[in-house]
Amino acid sequence: MHIKIDLKIFLFALIFLLMKKIEMYALIMVFALIHELGHIIMAIILKYKIENIEIVPYGIKMKFKVNYDDYNKKIGKGSLISLKKILIGVAGPFFN
Repeated sequence: MHIKIDLKIFLFALIFLLMKKIEMYALIMVFALIHELGHIIMAIILKYKIENIEIVPYGIKMKFKVNYDDYNKKIGKGSLISLKKILIGVAGPFFN
């Protein structure tokens, strides 16, 4: 797992600090982290592995390793991978 931090975060933090709103930026980043924890927990439950995490000025981005066996397992007219992607996508907002 690779963790990458975008250095523009410090520029955003400096701008918010100069505007005396650093608490607001910190709160935005904390809520972004809480939101992403929902995605991470659901991905762990579904046995996905995180390939990389990127911390950017407006939140956090993640990429998961794909289990290619799930593409071949059919559920109705879709595949198991489609269902897992939906569950991971919905987990973030529900965790908030």
